Amino acid sequence: MSTPKENFEATVNFQEPERPLFVIWNTAPFGTSLLGVKQKDFYFDAELKLKAQMTIQEKFPEALLVPGPWPDFGVAVEPSAFGCKIEWPDNEPPWARPAIESITEVRYMRKPIPGKDGITGLMLEQYRYMWDHLDKKYIDEYGFLEGLGYILGPLETAALVVGYGQILFELYDHPKEVHKLLQIITEFEIEWLHEQEKINGKLKRLYVPEHFPTQVSPDHFEEFCFPYISQIFNEFPYAIGLYHNEGNVSHIMERIPDMGAKIFHFGNNIDLRKQLGVNITPSCFQHHFLFRIINLLD
Repeated sequence: MSTPKENFEATVNFQEPERPLFVIWNTAPFGTSLLGVKQKDFYFDAELKLKAQMTIQEKFPEALLVPGPWPDFGVAVEPSAFGCKIEWPDNEPPWARPAIESITEVRYMRKPIPGKDGITGLMLEQYRYMWDHLDKKYIDEYGFLEGLGYILGPLETAALVVGYGQILFELYDHPKEVHKLLQIITEFEIEWLHEQEKINGKLKRLYVPEHFPTQVSPDHFEEFCFPYISQIFNEFPYAIGLYHNEGNVSHIMERIPDMGAKIFHFGNNIDLRKQLGVNITPSCFQHHFLFRIINLLD
């Protein structure tokens, strides 16, 4: 019988898996609700975090957790490196308060050091804990931890550093400064992923959640989003890249295959046959379904 890891690789490579691939996108609210623990405790306790995540896997042994066991801190890690104050509610995901009052501050912004600034070091510590305590069979049969890379996308990070509402104004008022901020964030995130490689090995699976592009026009997507997202995926061509965006991306759908990711993980119902002009069924895919979109147009 094939392993979940083998089924995943077969599916991504357009081969027929031995059995259909069932995937669960595992983040804090799911695991903590199963164990009945506070999310705030989950984030700072690596032992509890690993237990919560593997409880999901043990309940569904034929499924594949994505990203799998990982140091989940919600959206907190990258913004914390840029100086955002992180709020940690007892039973909700963390939230980052804007780190700057004016976009003009980016002219003097220092690029953070991955592994030192914010809670990046804590995330690396939890990676090491998981390597030390995860049953080896989950590495061999599920491909967990090995070659894992995870970052919050550059646009999402920028929106948290500046403020979601404010950055939309800045696209018009200070585009030069927005580009500078995005380039600093992108360079930092590439260095941050290389830092994760030092623990997890050469990237095999790269996860980039990013929702901000749903809120901008196609023109702004082309100018401010596409170059930076694709820069990250293209830095790691040897990894299976997953782009996660639960928002309505109908207006930019045709550009998603060009960003460099091999998997698009989406939420809003999208008629892919209409959007991409390809013959696939079913026409609409629901939230938490992984679908490989790259090369469908070849």
